[in-house]
Amino acid sequence: MKVKLEGVQENLLIPLVARAHETKEKNPRVVDYYAVEMISKIDCDWKKFQKNGSNQGVIARTMILDREVQQFINENPHAVCISIVY
Repeated sequence: MKVKLEGVQENLLIPLVARAHETKEKNPRVVDYYAVEMISKIDCDWKKFQKNGSNQGVIARTMILDREVQQFINENPHAVCISIVY
């Protein structure tokens, strides 16, 4: 799929690319096969998203959020978690 994104829309791809690249690492800290699948279907120049510092921040934030959500679920076993994507 060919996409033409600019500005904020294009920046929203940064977390997706970071998660996909991390998934492909030898010992990934985050595994997201959906991210890998999605970037394989989008015709885009992914090189511009390979800024290591930004990617490391995305992965660190993802790890923290995953840990906190898991802790909440452990403490509230009947909780319902909903991910809303706008």
